[in-house]
Amino acid sequence: MIVAQHGGKLAIGNLQSTPLASLAKLNIHAMCDDLMRKLMEKLNIPIPEWELHRRIRTTIKQQTVSIIGFDLNQDIAYTLFSTVRILVKQDTQTIYNSKLIEGEEPIEHKININQPNENMNLYIELNWQGHYNEPTYTIKIPFVDSIKEIHLFYNPKTGY
Repeated sequence: MIVAQHGGKLAIGNLQSTPLASLAKLNIHAMCDDLMRKLMEKLNIPIPEWELHRRIRTTIKQQTVSIIGFDLNQDIAYTLFSTVRILVKQDTQTIYNSKLIEGEEPIEHKININQPNENMNLYIELNWQGHYNEPTYTIKIPFVDSIKEIHLFYNPKTGY
């Protein structure tokens, strides 16, 4: 252990015991966020607010909807959603309701609507993985062939 070789003492913060627990001078069994919050408070270092940034691409082509999450700076796909629900509405009337959709991203879903028109809107309810307690977010876009790149921001501290 490099820490011990240089005269330092090892502290481990984990919810459960680890294989290195016997080597540690201090074992703290706690959630990492709680541990860091207390440590920063003890060191009198404020924790800066930060904002979660999500990038999503939606594609509508011939009544097939595709939804995928991407890395912010590259077109590398990664999983953002636990479930998705797709609705088509005209004014306040629901024309189509997919119920909850689970699965690998990209999520692709075929909608069969007779006589779609430009007054119909697509609503995509995004249910996140839950790592940051993000609420469900609904995207509203016209139900016409299109590709939309959507950037969403969320502040875990304020909930907005």
